Amino acid sequence: MIYKKLQINFFLFFVFCAGFVFAQEAPRWVTRQAMAYPPDQYLTGTGEGRSEEEARMRALAQISRFFQTTVDDTQNMLYSYNQTITGTAENTAVSQRSVVSSEADFFGVRFAETYFEKGGAVRALAYINREEALEVYDMRTAACLTKVNELLKRYDNNPHPLAAIPRLREARESAVLAEKLAGIAVLINSGAAEHYRGITAIVPRVDAAIDAAKARLTASVTINDERFRSLAHGAATAVKNEGLAIIEKGGVYTLEITVTPNESKAANNYIIQPEVAVILKAQDGSPVASWRKAYDPFRHPQSTDEAVKRGLRNIEQNFNAEFPLELHKALGGLQ
Repeated sequence: MIYKKLQINFFLFFVFCAGFVFAQEAPRWVTRQAMAYPPDQYLTGTGEGRSEEEARMRALAQISRFFQTTVDDTQNMLYSYNQTITGTAENTAVSQRSVVSSEADFFGVRFAETYFEKGGAVRALAYINREEALEVYDMRTAACLTKVNELLKRYDNNPHPLAAIPRLREARESAVLAEKLAGIAVLINSGAAEHYRGITAIVPRVDAAIDAAKARLTASVTINDERFRSLAHGAATAVKNEGLAIIEKGGVYTLEITVTPNESKAANNYIIQPEVAVILKAQDGSPVASWRKAYDPFRHPQSTDEAVKRGLRNIEQNFNAEFPLELHKALGGLQ
């Protein structure tokens, strides 16, 4: 009898506890979202799913649509949530790279208390504090613009355009990112529009610097031995393919071809054992790219000039196959 009474009491206690759990009030954002997260202070997105992760994924996807971005696959999303929850700046940066497939990611996403409904559904709310996020965007935009201005100051009208163009392209990437970040900042707070009013002029400014650097990509080709003049044609073609214009004299760059024939005579043969050296120099004389090769001997019974003619075709074929590859590797491929 006592045992049965204990069973009944335990059952009633269990029902009471269960009733207490299910009777808990829903978070305020579920019943009064506009009061809990006023739209003038917060951006919000809600989601529902069978698990907390799924609900949060959908909530974050809703926020991402505000920024006109695309949410990546679920696996990356779930990984990013774990990073976002930590709240540290470093992990938040990882989160943004994982979550949004856009260079202009959104920052400062947080999650409200998850609501587990009685029927098993899970509801989540993701939110961004407009004021806090605006500060982050402003800081990131300013950092991008600082980088752009530093690179332009250093490389605009630089006498070494081959070195300047890659860095100016870095400046352009930062300028594009700054413009995207500023656009999102204005979405977060329309009052920031005046602050970012001139930002759309930054990318054209960098583009103008890149175009000016490209216009200075000129090269003159010299060769010390006219018997090997055909090598100059192959070298000029390789330089053109890298984006430089060939001019007869006064190029910003000089491509010097030096052929050392190493002439000799043995028995009844005139012999050459040529070495070919090529160097691309900037105006200050500093080397930009170089190539060198020694060839096997070529013989002819009449003269060294005939020996040159006999070997020249083989030298040309090898030079035209190897030199362009080395030049492209050295320059990094401007085109």
